[in-house]
Amino acid sequence: MNWCMANDPDLQGISSQSILEQNLDILRKFSAFKQLDFEIINLFALMADRRQYSQDELIFSQGEKLSTAFMILSGDVTLFLIQGEQAFDLELLHCGDHFAYMALLADMDAKLSARACCDCELLTIDRENFRKVMIRFPESCIQVVEKLIQERMARMHRHMQKLLSSLSMGESTPIDIARSMGM
Repeated sequence: MNWCMANDPDLQGISSQSILEQNLDILRKFSAFKQLDFEIINLFALMADRRQYSQDELIFSQGEKLSTAFMILSGDVTLFLIQGEQAFDLELLHCGDHFAYMALLADMDAKLSARACCDCELLTIDRENFRKVMIRFPESCIQVVEKLIQERMARMHRHMQKLLSSLSMGESTPIDIARSMGM
């Protein structure tokens, strides 16, 4: 799934389009939202915010309280895990990817950190606004939650595979890594 503004022919040349219309177009491509009615996606587009991050800027740190989901509009972001004094790069995310989306569902501490690899722009939705929409449209809640959980499980599997491959280098024990991820 890639809803990157720079690579999407449907979104190229939309400089005259309002931010709201751009947000709406982007959210329509977000897998957890694409099945939602226009009225619901439009509310999310109204509530979405845009943030700029500079190269090497920390977006959030492991252990920090999270309440925001991020969607990459431009640039790249690295997700990494700190174990002791070692950092394990887990995933390089690109324009069109999303992360920290489980923060929409529950109050939680970040299990990993995120850093901008270059200057980037992120579209954000916070938990408070997400919940307002879900309370207003509870029938849509199950579909969105189900999709977010499916995506989280798939990403967790990829991260575990990457960490297990790091074990072959003797960097940490599986128990240490699992504990640091809150498992």
